[in-house]
Amino acid sequence: MRLRGASLFSGGKDSTYATFLAEKSGINVEHLIIIEPERDSMMFHYPCIEVAEISAELMGKEYTKVKVSKENEEEMGEVKEILRDLNIEVLVSGAIASEYQRKRIEKLCKSLGILSVTPLWKRDPVETLREMVSLGFEIMVVGCFAEGMTRDFLGRVIDEEMIRKLEVLREKYGIHPGGEGGEFETLVLSGPHMKGRIDLDYDIFWRGDSGYLVVKEIKVLRGDSWKSTKS
Repeated sequence: MRLRGASLFSGGKDSTYATFLAEKSGINVEHLIIIEPERDSMMFHYPCIEVAEISAELMGKEYTKVKVSKENEEEMGEVKEILRDLNIEVLVSGAIASEYQRKRIEKLCKSLGILSVTPLWKRDPVETLREMVSLGFEIMVVGCFAEGMTRDFLGRVIDEEMIRKLEVLREKYGIHPGGEGGEFETLVLSGPHMKGRIDLDYDIFWRGDSGYLVVKEIKVLRGDSWKSTKS
């Protein structure tokens, strides 16, 4: 029998690909937990988080959205209460290299008697990006928060040219090319796991040397028809 699982999900590349790989390995990811944090969260993705619900629908997944306060972020009490009611055996997350994230998720899982699964842990971030692109994942940059990442990165879809730029920024500034240190955030617009494609109408908020996309309208292509949602 396949293990029953849930996934911590933001619609970004890491949580999306971790969920995809977990299912390929035989875990039945039945439920997505969409976490809306305060803006300065060290644990969770913030830009364009409102799109994650549509991503979940296009993946054919049930989901629960929960707001996590900074005061309760370390213990993740809000998430714990949801997981307690789901009757799952596995929690999937997209941690790549952050011990801060991994240890807190493992602590949460241990308290519930479930297994923490991190399919991307310690994988090469550049090769992982190339792998996702080759499989047909369309990944947009929706937030930039690191030296060397200029305004023109925002709204761009990751391709080989952009991957090479991230490698250059790693050499020049020491950024993590997967954005694990919070250097940038992403949104998966389409992929082999989704029954449709997301398109955004957005503004750019930029201040100093960082910024993010502000969603104005979400458009979804299912089959031959577009559905629009005003944000």
